[in-house]
Amino acid sequence: MKRPKLIFASMMLALLLVSASDGAKVVRASEIEAKIEQGEILYYDGVIVEGNLDLSERDLGPIHFNNTIFRESVNFNGVNFTGDTWFKNAQFEGAAKFVEADFGGGYANFIGANFSGGIAEFAGADFGGGDAEFAGTKFSDAAYFKVANFSGGDASFTGAKFGDAAYFEEANFSGGDGKFDAAKFNGGNAYFSGAMFSGDANFNASQFNGGDANFSGSVFSGDANFNAAQFNGDANFFRAVFNADANFNAAQFSGDANFNAAQFSGDANFRKVRFRMGEARFSPAKFSGDANFGEAVFSGGNANFGGAKFSGRNANFGKANFSGGYANFRGAIFTEKTFASFREAKFSGGYADFGGAQLGGYAHFNSAQFSGDAKFGYANFDSNAYFNDARFRGDAEFKGANFSETANFEEAEFSKYALFEGASFGKTNGQICLNRTQYGKICIKWNSIKDIKLNLDDEAYLKLIKNYKELGWFEDYNECYYHYMKIRPCGRCLGFHWWVDKIFYVSYGYGAKPEFPLVWSFVTIVLFGAIWWGTEPHLKNGKSVTTWKDAFKFSFMVFLSSTKLSVDPPDLEAREESWDKSIFLAERVIGSLLFFFFLFAASTSLLIKIV
Repeated sequence: MKRPKLIFASMMLALLLVSASDGAKVVRASEIEAKIEQGEILYYDGVIVEGNLDLSERDLGPIHFNNTIFRESVNFNGVNFTGDTWFKNAQFEGAAKFVEADFGGGYANFIGANFSGGIAEFAGADFGGGDAEFAGTKFSDAAYFKVANFSGGDASFTGAKFGDAAYFEEANFSGGDGKFDAAKFNGGNAYFSGAMFSGDANFNASQFNGGDANFSGSVFSGDANFNAAQFNGDANFFRAVFNADANFNAAQFSGDANFNAAQFSGDANFRKVRFRMGEARFSPAKFSGDANFGEAVFSGGNANFGGAKFSGRNANFGKANFSGGYANFRGAIFTEKTFASFREAKFSGGYADFGGAQLGGYAHFNSAQFSGDAKFGYANFDSNAYFNDARFRGDAEFKGANFSETANFEEAEFSKYALFEGASFGKTNGQICLNRTQYGKICIKWNSIKDIKLNLDDEAYLKLIKNYKELGWFEDYNECYYHYMKIRPCGRCLGFHWWVDKIFYVSYGYGAKPEFPLVWSFVTIVLFGAIWWGTEPHLKNGKSVTTWKDAFKFSFMVFLSSTKLSVDPPDLEAREESWDKSIFLAERVIGSLLFFFFLFAASTSLLIKIV
């Protein structure tokens, strides 16, 4: 039932329009020109003008052409409008020319006008008398507003429809806001290159359907609002200058989005933006305010932020999805006051490259997912870097990276290699956390982390020790094991377990330091050599140890004889009331223990290479 009623209503509306048109007064263009010559004011609302109307290069007072139909071309080139101009709902069925027209006398009203017959030329026009109203206007052919000057007030193109190319190159919106909300550019490219917007520029929910949108070199002195705008061709904001906030929330880019060398002095809001079918280029854009790309989707191609500079308080890429290609942040700069957040971001389209990036403030990659390789080589983390619960499905490269403070990888998961060769960690405030971190191979030299705070539990230490062994990094294995044994809990202070632990630590470094028994062996030989020099023991062959040289030689022989491998013990003559036998036995027992400690430590630190 609803469909027949709708058809009937449409037919009645068409009949009313036809009857209205048929009943309208028809005026010849020559009649209007004649009245101008006589100095009369033009009131031609609701008429039909037949013939080409040429009023170029004249001074015209207030004119009224509301609801007027111009059957052929109109020429207002160079006209000086000294009063308000009314073309509300006018229909231009031929070309409409307002080149270098001066609307300095008042308001310019083209609301609902329809330029259906040819091009609409307002190139160089000056709207200095008041607002320029083109809301709801339809341009079926090309619309030229090149170098137009909107200095008298707001320029409103709200809901306007451009059926062909729209040219606003170097237009100057200095009198107020530039309003293009819900405007539709359906027929061709939209040219705003070099345009100057002194007030707010509103393109909310506008649609660029017919071609590319070119704002290269444009200057937005007020807020630039492109919320929910749709760019179905390429969007070019190369070297655009945003002196206030730039709002692109929920905008959609179906072609390449070029913001290379753009400058954002205020906040840059790209939350929930969709870069659907082209690359997103922000290299090397400058963000002086907050940059918000939270939940943005880069599905159309690569996302290039190489060399971009973020100097606001926040650079938010939380929950962003880089699924269309690689994410390039190589050489990007996040200043010391900038909190860089990639929390829960997904890098699923290719590798993520942060090589050489400068992260001066906190860097959060918590729960981020890297499906390809993650490249952080030679990146500088000047503050805390958080990778808690991050997932690295490809190689994670941190070669040559610098972590000045905390490097937190707690509960992170590395499916392939985690490469930290050449990475450095700040000795003053540096610390690393690998608790509950899952990895197959992590290549991080012990020397690079031994002097910093190691936030590792027992499981993390043992896993790292095992990792060094599997890598064949035996020196790192020994040093890490030795460090872990030194710091692990060893029972109540001064208790039995405490003393045993300290003996094992001092004597052979828990089996990791074969040089310790060698040092203690030398000390033992020297100490007992001094004792033998003082006691002057007698041998069964009749000789005595009287000189310090003989004493040390005797001590050396006694010490070596403890192993009974190649040296027999000296044949000592027992003397009554002498401590010779006790001293002799003590040195041999100590020698045996030190020999055992040496063998154990050597087998652990050297022979392990074969195991």
